[in-house]
Amino acid sequence: MTDENQKVIVSWSSRNKYYYESLGYIYTKMHDKFEVIMKELLPSSNAKIVGVCDKCGAEFEAKYSNYYRAKYIRNQNFCCSKCKDSKNSSKKNERYYNEIVPKFRAQNCSVISTKDEFTNTSSMLSFICEIHGKFNKSLKASLNAPGCPKCLY
Repeated sequence: MTDENQKVIVSWSSRNKYYYESLGYIYTKMHDKFEVIMKELLPSSNAKIVGVCDKCGAEFEAKYSNYYRAKYIRNQNFCCSKCKDSKNSSKKNERYYNEIVPKFRAQNCSVISTKDEFTNTSSMLSFICEIHGKFNKSLKASLNAPGCPKCLY
């Protein structure tokens, strides 16, 4: 979990001057840098924070505004780019999988593979054709030409 008490460096600007003064910070001059506790940052702040991935526990650098959006607006996990990419690709693959199942059924084929059996569009899926029996096809090929390869030609 990201430490919300970490110190962060920000610069004085006309957009944040009155906000930080109201929190008790003493104004020096425009563009001077000063330390702020992370939980006192403005939600729109682009200050760099050290985040901790909610999935794998890795530390990574991120903008506070991204952290704020994930945690307080969307009520989501705050993830590193590696975990975020895997989450997005699994959602995308699941969407593709759900798209091809009805197309294969329309071609008199049944899908044997489950959503969990593939990790990307190159993964092989198993099908059964009512006429030609079992065959394997990648998700990518299935999206381009759904159905049994023997029936298609």
